[in-house]
Amino acid sequence: METIQKFIPKKYAVFPLALTAVLYLCVYYISALVCRNFPTHDPATVIDGMIPFFTPSVLIYVLAYPQWILCLLYLSTADKENCYRSFTAAICALLISLLIFIVFPTSTVRPEITGNGFFDGLLRLIYSFDSPCTLLPSFHCIASWFSFRTVARDVRTPAWANAVNLIFTLLVFASTLLTKQHVFFDVPSALLVMEAGSFLSRELSFSKIFDSVLKK
Repeated sequence: METIQKFIPKKYAVFPLALTAVLYLCVYYISALVCRNFPTHDPATVIDGMIPFFTPSVLIYVLAYPQWILCLLYLSTADKENCYRSFTAAICALLISLLIFIVFPTSTVRPEITGNGFFDGLLRLIYSFDSPCTLLPSFHCIASWFSFRTVARDVRTPAWANAVNLIFTLLVFASTLLTKQHVFFDVPSALLVMEAGSFLSRELSFSKIFDSVLKK
């Protein structure tokens, strides 16, 4: 029961949690719309030609989604100050990403999947609904780095959990490249955007907005 309670959002966390989720979807679909209707840039370099196409890495790519959900729920049970700061960082990072997607829309050419195995089929499914645009910065890398950085800052988190979370986050970074869903520069750009969001969360505060909704 105590373990389950660690993932049940506090009342004050419901609005920032929902706002972050809705904003993520809005940024994703708005940027995809921009990608389809405006000229795009391909940020691929010679480095990407050296990175192999490894379809089994799609398993890590997909498992990133549970990582994000669990970390968001865990953060929504933190004390109010850390909770608000974490979600403020996420919101700032998403808004920065939207600006980049609009000013510098990106897309790339993905390889043809020729295999018929389980991982090939799973990656083919992802390719079918996730168009190769809104690459830089990588949402996958932003979300996983956010999951690691914010959870590691929480004093409740044991050292072993932080170590596991970090290793998995690095594997997610690799999976975005090995599945050819992203190119090399999408990864460091995601780290910079998330760190910028974390910096802004220390300078800005949405606590009054969050609290005003809580009181209603």
